[in-house]
Amino acid sequence: MAHGFYGFDTDKYILMNKIKHIIIIILSFSISTKAQEKYLFKIDEKDSELRIDIPVRNYFYISKIIDERNGDTSRIGFVYKRFASNLKQMEATFQNGLVPSFGILIKMGGVSEKTKDIQEPFVISIKDLEITETIGQFKSTGRVDLTVTFFKKQDDIFVPVFTTEVFEEAGMGSIKSNLVKMKKCLEKSLIKLEDFLTNKNQPDFYSANDKETQDEAEKFGLKVQIYEKNDSEKVSLMAPRKYGIYKSFNSFMKNQPEIIGNFTIEYVGLNKPILNIYSSSKKRLKGHYFCLYDGQNIYMNSQKTSGYKYFVKVSTIGNLIAWKDNTIKSMARQATYTGIGAGLGGGLGAALGSTIAGSTSYLDCIALDVRTGSITILEPRDMEKLLSEDIQLLNAYKSAPNPKDGEVLLYYVKEYNKQHPLE
Repeated sequence: MAHGFYGFDTDKYILMNKIKHIIIIILSFSISTKAQEKYLFKIDEKDSELRIDIPVRNYFYISKIIDERNGDTSRIGFVYKRFASNLKQMEATFQNGLVPSFGILIKMGGVSEKTKDIQEPFVISIKDLEITETIGQFKSTGRVDLTVTFFKKQDDIFVPVFTTEVFEEAGMGSIKSNLVKMKKCLEKSLIKLEDFLTNKNQPDFYSANDKETQDEAEKFGLKVQIYEKNDSEKVSLMAPRKYGIYKSFNSFMKNQPEIIGNFTIEYVGLNKPILNIYSSSKKRLKGHYFCLYDGQNIYMNSQKTSGYKYFVKVSTIGNLIAWKDNTIKSMARQATYTGIGAGLGGGLGAALGSTIAGSTSYLDCIALDVRTGSITILEPRDMEKLLSEDIQLLNAYKSAPNPKDGEVLLYYVKEYNKQHPLE
């Protein structure tokens, strides 16, 4: 058995790589490394359906919008586009960027204008925006989730005043229907801000997601755990996580699962251990969740990186929590390899099909940085940046047989965690 630097096992990659190279030579087919085709959203300023309508606006106007999302901010989610009789999953993004696009929505609704003396300037910080579309056997749905924090200037600095988590859900649709969902989410957030400024006794946090979680938990016979807001100390990842479902990165780091009880877990797959959460009647638990701990392993929600709602087992825990999974990029690679194998036929095609079926080398490595909360589908440039302060490990990674491979990337994340343990 051949081993590279740091004991990395190279033998199991050789067959796959040889087959790929033979295929490229035979078919003159280059495995695509081009950027994934994007589904572009663009706001039409003349479209009256996208105009924000706030019944009363006495106390604020929006002076600025900032983007404070973590991870890959070029993507705002996943949508399906029809090509002939087929549906293709695509990454969604704004053609002109998130901040300029939301700026147009704010301007169209007149919310950026000061129309009363008592109105004060507020800044919108976009914490999360996610579009998801789910194709079901009987019903397909589209959803937009939006989290924003409103900041107000006090003593020459801007301080957070009010946060909202809202969502809008309807059937799958066009670019227009998704833009309408976004507009409605922003509209809901602004209306809630006015309510908060009108009634100062309200909490400084509003979450439509919390109500959805409560309703779902009741249907499942589960319990929603409420924690004191001042209980904000993060708990070391060296300590075992508590059994339950975690709604956010912060609750995971604080070891505060919001949903506890005997939920039903269905474990699926061998090479890629995943699971789903169901009620006793096999209805899937709805909602916006970050991860869960089943008493033995941590499973991360795949939705932000694949567009599908299931949970994937974590492979390593440290400064980086990492796992392997399908993403929109790896699914395209898998389809390419499988299609080529089928097209070749004979022994070579069968060998390729067999290799793919028994391997997960087409999967991507995904990493959560516990220091920032950002989730990244790792590329070689990300790994080289991560290892830049560990020259020995960096050189070992660069000499790996296939540094783009998800399993290679995962191996070096594990090595990084070993040599740079949590403090």
